[in-house]
Amino acid sequence: MLKRAKKLAARENRTMSELIREALRRYEQGAQASEIRQAALMEFQQAVEAFRVKARREGLDKLSMSDLNKGIAAARKERRKRLGVTRSAK
Repeated sequence: MLKRAKKLAARENRTMSELIREALRRYEQGAQASEIRQAALMEFQQAVEAFRVKARREGLDKLSMSDLNKGIAAARKERRKRLGVTRSAK
């Protein structure tokens, strides 16, 4: 592995110190990215669980796909209507 590192350093016109420093920097960035992804995943899982609890509490967990699609269409229609009124008032 040392021979490969020396060849790489020579090919990139770097010293071994520069090569090792860059490798360590990239390794640390990868570890930080992994921690950030893990935290984001945990936050997402908590949000999904909160959504499920709320749906169960409100009885929405038993909706059929048809009922769900109708509710989404109605909400979108109401939103378009509301935004349309807002736009014409300007």
